[in-house]
Amino acid sequence: MKVPSLKQFAATELTSRLNSDNTDDLKKLLTTTIGNQYLVEKHSKLSKLALLRADSIENEHYYRELLLEKDVITDNQQSRDSKSNYKREYIEKELTKLLLNESDCKEEVESSREFVFELNLHQVSNLDRINSFLPSFVNLSSLTLQIQHASKVELASTLAELVRSIGSLSNLLSFALINSQINDDLLRPFVKQLEKTTINERLIELDLSYNKISTEGFRLVLAYFLDRQDTILTQLNFAGNEIQAEGGRMLGRIIKDNTSLVVIDLRMNLFGDEGGKMIIEALKKNNSLQYLNLSHNDLSSGSADVVCKLLETCKERNSKLDNLSLCGNAFTNSDLKHMEVSARSEGMNIIDTRGNDEKV
Repeated sequence: MKVPSLKQFAATELTSRLNSDNTDDLKKLLTTTIGNQYLVEKHSKLSKLALLRADSIENEHYYRELLLEKDVITDNQQSRDSKSNYKREYIEKELTKLLLNESDCKEEVESSREFVFELNLHQVSNLDRINSFLPSFVNLSSLTLQIQHASKVELASTLAELVRSIGSLSNLLSFALINSQINDDLLRPFVKQLEKTTINERLIELDLSYNKISTEGFRLVLAYFLDRQDTILTQLNFAGNEIQAEGGRMLGRIIKDNTSLVVIDLRMNLFGDEGGKMIIEALKKNNSLQYLNLSHNDLSSGSADVVCKLLETCKERNSKLDNLSLCGNAFTNSDLKHMEVSARSEGMNIIDTRGNDEKV
């Protein structure tokens, strides 16, 4: 798909770089620099350069250079030479700034609505504003939100509206609501609204990390997304919450028969040995999970024994598990040695146990 640029973004960028008051000179300079004639028109919001249809720019590195100048290019982008990818990245970055700074951006949203695929909105102070624009992005596949400075009353109403907004996004595959002070009281009506939608039939990545969700909230989310035969969720992230041992029993029961989950991140919760054992024990009947993080959950000798038994079955079951992170728990040196010997005897190197021996 050919991704056009946002006309005003491109115009503003070129205006600031060329700093020309003469439209004819600007046209000439553009033609000389890039080798094509460009459509330049007047625009009410710009005094110098009004409108540039930058999709006609032949220099495929143009947007890559813009991203490099703004220090927002990633390692993945460095390896790309696709003009469309760089345009998309530039559009999404600029649009994110407009959405967050309360600018009047209706025109920009309308012109980019079909060409925005990923939005990462951190430090959102006006979720109502974001909700009003979200349904416009018909091809949005990944959305990350981090909400700040909102009371519980405000959050409750805006979260309900958020569900309606994302429910209209038929291409949404990944959703993250992180570090937003979400607790069980807020999550309960949120999930109730979710149950009126079919989001669980298309979402494959869910991230609710670094909130204040406890065992009850965890249960509600598991029931909606995973306690069903046709679940498609592949990644689940509840790191940095307040889930206790009973949550381990709930998840263990589900993952015994689950074939969709590939990544589970539960670091920095309150599972303890009891919850940790039930999750790890369940892995003996699961061959699809590849990554499990139970770091900083106060696991100790009881969990170490279960880990050793799990390792003994991985090869014969053709388990896909290749990363089990158990950092920062309460394993003794004896526990660590026991797990290391079990892993070595099975020819496996999948356990990360850093930060445990410091506790003994």
